[in-house]
Amino acid sequence: MRIKLDRSGKTLLSHQLAEWLKAAIRRGDYGDGDVLPGIDEIARLANVGRNTAKRALSRLAREGWTKPTPHVGSVVVPRGVSTLMRRRILFFVNDPFYCYYFDQLLSSLRSGLARIRPGVSVTAISGAAGSNPCLQLEEFLKERWDLVIEILARPGASRLISASGLPFVSIRDGVRPRLLRPVGNCVGVVNTKTGMAIHDFASACLRRGVRSVLQVMALPNPYDVTDMLAVSEIRVTTLRVENPGMPEAVAMGGFSAVRDFFAAHPRNLPNLVLFTDDYAAQGGLIAMKSLGLRIPEDVAVVSHYNKGHGPIWEKPLTRLEMDPVAHGAALTRAFAAYLRGEPFPENFVLGSVWREGETF
Repeated sequence: MRIKLDRSGKTLLSHQLAEWLKAAIRRGDYGDGDVLPGIDEIARLANVGRNTAKRALSRLAREGWTKPTPHVGSVVVPRGVSTLMRRRILFFVNDPFYCYYFDQLLSSLRSGLARIRPGVSVTAISGAAGSNPCLQLEEFLKERWDLVIEILARPGASRLISASGLPFVSIRDGVRPRLLRPVGNCVGVVNTKTGMAIHDFASACLRRGVRSVLQVMALPNPYDVTDMLAVSEIRVTTLRVENPGMPEAVAMGGFSAVRDFFAAHPRNLPNLVLFTDDYAAQGGLIAMKSLGLRIPEDVAVVSHYNKGHGPIWEKPLTRLEMDPVAHGAALTRAFAAYLRGEPFPENFVLGSVWREGETF
């Protein structure tokens, strides 16, 4: 067996040699626990110097593919939970501009894992803009990872991770129950349900005699209260705020949409305004105040609210609250159990909760 390398000088020979060895491990030429050929043998097979072969083997060890063992050699590290106790986790977030909630969730989860296993290495990457959003992911999956955690991954990214054979957990937003079952090398699915507290919201509307609701939506949401409230004969009007992608622009859009709506309906006020987005709520609340509307005396307000990030108002807002730090801690506990060899929990849901304020 000879190892053919490109000697044009475009790529370091040690890098090419390391990639060749990784490919051989992926193909199964060297299985879990097998010992790779030694430095002299690899140098002979690839017709390179000993230093080049040594650098290639060092790269494999650094990336977690092998474990140098005295008097034995470079031992191929098995994939799976046993190595997760000491090595490498990759986070992949599909959206390069992912929102505050997932940013804080990831931060909480990373710090929690670091406390549990200080030796665990955690790397986070995001999807790229342009024609190949999975470019970074493709490159990183060439390395050895003990667990991949995908957040909001699109089908293309999920296919890449599945094809890698690496164990992974998928964190998704508003997943239908039938999609929660792990398949293949997916060891678990986490569902972030921002609309979980909608049932509590609907019950509060019934208790307080609400007959009409203005629903202000900007960022895509997996919930819409129209059908749920229609059962109770509560009329819902929906304002969709233009979302150009920048938080400030969404807030301005919320301001304009709410101001124009109330200016056009001065004598037909809804009983309640529901903001399903933090940024739209920031602008919408200012618009209501500029029109002289009192909250909740003239119009009640409920807002979707990421804890630590929601709009600051003169009265505590009644809200459907998502707590990314608490959710990160819950995930940390689930991963801690997984690290101990326990199965990842089925139907793992991180949902919103109903918080009473003074605006409803």
